[in-house]
Amino acid sequence: MVSFEQFLTKDTAKFEKFLNADSAYNYVKSTGRRDPKAEKLIISFPRLAYMYARDIIKDRWFEAEPGIYDSTFWYNYMQFLKARFFSETKKLGWLKKHGVTRQSLVILNYIGMGEYVQEYIINKHPDWIDRIEHLDPKVKNRFKYDLDTRGIEI
Repeated sequence: MVSFEQFLTKDTAKFEKFLNADSAYNYVKSTGRRDPKAEKLIISFPRLAYMYARDIIKDRWFEAEPGIYDSTFWYNYMQFLKARFFSETKKLGWLKKHGVTRQSLVILNYIGMGEYVQEYIINKHPDWIDRIEHLDPKVKNRFKYDLDTRGIEI
């Protein structure tokens, strides 16, 4: 199988029409494999980035999330993530590897998160305690003082 780069350079004149993000997406879709060179083109287009995450990565595409977040495809991206089952261990791994970001919090609020993920977020960003939806009763109890000092009803 040829790489995306080989595919593009094989005959530049013949394949000039493939030097765009849609062609890069179609290429990786046909191979079913990630390709870093194609990703460089795809990441700038929220629709293609969402589709690439859904169809190729089949998981979160952290590097593309800032661009997807500010687009009309954010809801589709979150729907795709919600439809998949991610264990609490996997969710915690996301946070440990990529940090607690605004996009991560929005996604985790949408797809759901358990006690340990919530506690991890609060330990990293205590000021975000009131941004966690459906706060676990055990977490509420452990952080009662923080909630009280912020005037948050428990």
